[in-house]
Amino acid sequence: QTCALPISKTKEVKENNNSIIHHKLPSVQGEIIEIDENGENLNFLQYSDKIVLLEVFGKECMFCTKQGRILNMLKNSSKDKIQLIGLQVEGRMNPKETKKIFKKHGIR
Repeated sequence: QTCALPISKTKEVKENNNSIIHHKLPSVQGEIIEIDENGENLNFLQYSDKIVLLEVFGKECMFCTKQGRILNMLKNSSKDKIQLIGLQVEGRMNPKETKKIFKKHGIR
């Protein structure tokens, strides 16, 4: 599971009279998640061949960690067809905290 911070750098571009907003979200694992938004859809550029599940969570939310484990099992049974992205919205976590919480709750 990738864990992104809800902070994005955005850039708006025009393409065929359509406005596309390009977001770059930093993950706590050091990745940049790139998303194009065209008003109706979100396109995850590096995960275009996968089903993307967004999980909005907080580090103190017990329901979120239970859901994370279930989504992780779903991902593991999907043979790399699913990409989980957790969007952290409660309290900022550094990579060390994230690894600790993921390990504690069996989230990978």
